[in-house]
Amino acid sequence: MIATLGVTLEHVVSFQVVGVPRPQGSKTSKGGGRFTESSKHLPAWRRSVTAAAAVAWRNRPPLSGPVGIEACFEFPLPRRVRDSRQPGQLHCGTPDTDKLLRAVFDALGGGKHAGLVVNDDSQFHVLAAVKLWCPPGDEGATIRLYDMDTPDV
Repeated sequence: MIATLGVTLEHVVSFQVVGVPRPQGSKTSKGGGRFTESSKHLPAWRRSVTAAAAVAWRNRPPLSGPVGIEACFEFPLPRRVRDSRQPGQLHCGTPDTDKLLRAVFDALGGGKHAGLVVNDDSQFHVLAAVKLWCPPGDEGATIRLYDMDTPDV
């Protein structure tokens, strides 16, 4: 449930994505004006997000108005933790939260995925995201989407 503009909304779809969340946004120059994503794991992560969303969305028409998103990204604790990090605690290091969201946006409706859940990733207006530590093997993301184009908003 997300509350914004004095209105509380229920999510229209919720889904889990399995795997270590990957950021999008940092580029590596390949010369000649060509750039590639710095994360070699990004394409597989986006495919996982797209696949999980497609199953949950069930071929419904894409949302056409503003969309809200809640995302909980969970990262495995390092094998040798020498500090006080515990599962459920905030993950305050890299990758940046905005770059994690960017990968999700593109997987749900950007570029070649336009029309999956949204027509364009510019439709995401209300954002809530958190990064947490988790036990190894539980990494992934929980995504909830909200249709902000309701008569009450």
